[in-house]
Amino acid sequence: MKKIILGLFIVTSFLFGKESNNDVNKRLTEQMMLGTIWMQQSGEYRALVYQAFNTAKLSFDNMKIKEGKVKAVVADLDETLIDNGKMAGWQIKNGVTYSSEAWHKWAQAKEAEAVPGAVEFSKYINDNGGKMFYISNRSQKEFDAIKENLIALGFPEVTEETLLLVKESSDKKGRREQIEKNGYEIVMLLGDNLNDFDSEVRGKNNNERSEYVDKIKDKYGVKYIVFPNPMYGDWEGGLYEGYWKKTPEEKLELRYKSLKIWNGE
Repeated sequence: MKKIILGLFIVTSFLFGKESNNDVNKRLTEQMMLGTIWMQQSGEYRALVYQAFNTAKLSFDNMKIKEGKVKAVVADLDETLIDNGKMAGWQIKNGVTYSSEAWHKWAQAKEAEAVPGAVEFSKYINDNGGKMFYISNRSQKEFDAIKENLIALGFPEVTEETLLLVKESSDKKGRREQIEKNGYEIVMLLGDNLNDFDSEVRGKNNNERSEYVDKIKDKYGVKYIVFPNPMYGDWEGGLYEGYWKKTPEEKLELRYKSLKIWNGE
């Protein structure tokens, strides 16, 4: 009898522990809900991305380059040119956090949609003396799927030269340098993450990232065009040193601790 009771205790503890962990993961993903709905549904989001592309066109037209060079515009993909909101919706519905396996399955489905204005902007660059380059930290094994997805959406000139995925390092600096070695001059960068623009902010906390933004504020709206993404990003990792290695419970606690709160008086 004692052995049976002990066995039931162990099994019950395991099940409750597992359920508790699932509950925490569900709470983590549910916190993406309003941000995801905002990107999927709000006119304000559409207005902001149209504003970004309109600003980028004006800036591109006014950019001067060295003789013999070709203007290059470098754009991030996810949540800059293409929208993965359906994937976020799936995570929220199923109460699961990010995993490389689920992301790979999503990539192979080729269901990402174009951000409003993205295709038109990309064509504008290529039709007006420039060259669009698509730099993403998606895995190289997803190259064919993302290439087919982009072409189906109407993005121009998606080739091995212009679609640069991660190979050795997630730092995009090396890929940008390679573009310039091939006779192009990068006049503009588009992205939803500060890491899409500068390596200096990689691994930095949010205070350091904000201070860096303040220091180079004149670049925004000119050479740097930033897109809104409240769903995810390196700003989350910037909440606390070693954040990504924390347990789901610890991440949830750190999110609450990071809030600036009125005392109610």
